[in-house]
Amino acid sequence: MYTAFYGLREKPFKLVPDPRYLFESEAHRAALTHLRYGLEERNGFVVITGEVGAGKTLLLRVLLSTLPPATRVARIINTNFNAKELLEHILNEFGVETQDDTKPRMIALLNQFLLRTYDQGREVLLVIDEAQNLSIDALEELRMISNLETNTEKLIQIVMVGQPQLRYKLNLPELEQLRQRVTVQYHLPALDRKDTFGYVRHRLTLAQEEPAELFTDEALEKIHAFSRGIPRLINVAADAALRLGYVEEARSIDGRIMDEVVEELQEVEVPGDGGRPAAASAGGSPLDVTVVELNKKFQYLYDQMQKIYVSKGDESRQVYERLLNVEKEMLAKESLYNLQERERMIFEKEREIHQTLVEVSRRLDGVNALKESLEEQKLEVQSRMREIDLHLQRLRAREAAPAAGAPAEEEVRARLAQLEEIQGRLRRREEELADKMDDLKIILHELEKKKIVLDTLGRDGGPEQDLAVLERRQRSVARTEEDLAGEIARLQRALQGAAGGEAHERVLGELIGRVDALKAEIDALELQKELLQGTTPGEKAVADRLERIDRDYALLQDKETRLLDRIQNFLAVLQGMEERAGAVHA
Repeated sequence: MYTAFYGLREKPFKLVPDPRYLFESEAHRAALTHLRYGLEERNGFVVITGEVGAGKTLLLRVLLSTLPPATRVARIINTNFNAKELLEHILNEFGVETQDDTKPRMIALLNQFLLRTYDQGREVLLVIDEAQNLSIDALEELRMISNLETNTEKLIQIVMVGQPQLRYKLNLPELEQLRQRVTVQYHLPALDRKDTFGYVRHRLTLAQEEPAELFTDEALEKIHAFSRGIPRLINVAADAALRLGYVEEARSIDGRIMDEVVEELQEVEVPGDGGRPAAASAGGSPLDVTVVELNKKFQYLYDQMQKIYVSKGDESRQVYERLLNVEKEMLAKESLYNLQERERMIFEKEREIHQTLVEVSRRLDGVNALKESLEEQKLEVQSRMREIDLHLQRLRAREAAPAAGAPAEEEVRARLAQLEEIQGRLRRREEELADKMDDLKIILHELEKKKIVLDTLGRDGGPEQDLAVLERRQRSVARTEEDLAGEIARLQRALQGAAGGEAHERVLGELIGRVDALKAEIDALELQKELLQGTTPGEKAVADRLERIDRDYALLQDKETRLLDRIQNFLAVLQGMEERAGAVHA
């Protein structure tokens, strides 16, 4: 093509944004300065706007090429997403995989990624190109993302680049909070006449083998008039002029060639727009200028919409505030309903626990009454057995040494057999009563455990109150043990030097019953302690108190064992005393 004819290494007016060909006009230098300042400050949004083809994408590429290599960058080009799709696209650009996650889950994933990157000392940049196409919800989602921060700085910097419609969107009342977060905003204007001349010559200089003036000033004037200073249209016109000059073998591009080029480009018109020019690039899109003109029409519609919003601003805000108040009222009613429902459920649960507790208490009372009745029967059987034992001892003594006028030997033997049979029946009865007592103790123990569980569930207090109740109960058991130890000591002193008797044995039997009750109380303490250990959070203070309760519980078990040993010793002593008393009586 024309490159060799004009001594060019490559085409100088390609439409692809190439950072090498950046012409730093005053406007472009200002835009780069704003971008770099916004990134250095890391405070809020950076917004750059400009007409279609004004060079915004080229500025972005130049900016990204100057960032530190460690910077994590996500660039969003396609912006026709809703809020959730935009969030998912951002995560994917940062290399974070998503699997149909909910929006809160994706926010959490993004926050985790940003915190990891921050800990690595790396910066994160999110660039949104064509941001004017974002919906209101998507822009609000970007504002929520910008709230991810540490105590001192933002975790992510957001740059939005778009056409002039983006500015109008940011002025909408719905985006007031986002607009307040925009700390750097710059609109990239078109090139003036001087910069248009410099732009064309700058690109030619970079592409030429040897410097040469390929465009006359008249041709450059016509390029500026046609393009209105928009760099993309300058590229379209200059490239078309070089093609036509190559066809005509013209060594330079003058005003005549440019007139033909402009006439050719103006053949594509926008309907209803008075024949405004559109463009056709030799190797690219033939509708660039058509897009520009449509963008102008779209901008006009936005201007009208903005006027409507301004005129209706107060009314819209009032409606919006009323809607917010209605929403708050609905949320308050819903919260109240949820609280009332929760209170009702708690009340029903408490009533159910109370009814179960009453039933358990009733059954406990019945079992205790039955236990007392069996205890009385057992004591009565034991008393009768002692009487029979004494009678048997006397009969055996008489059999061994018969006295004058004593009954015949056969009568004595018959009487002894009868008494032994009665004694056997009483012993079997005693064993049956003992078995029933054991069964009752098991039932009573299970009911006590159930009552403790229900008491624990029914209490309104927290772990501190439960621990306090357990400690008070433990102290009560310790006092009961001390009282029992004192009574056993008094019984021991009473037994020393005295003959055994029914009163002593009865007292000792009562002590045994009380020790059994004490053992059941200690077992209940163990169950309550296990419940607390299973349901109480592991705070250090609570753990220390539970450890102290464990130590006290071990001491109680040790005292219980010693009490039972002393009672067994006293039973042996009492039995020996009874045998001696029987022998003396005989």
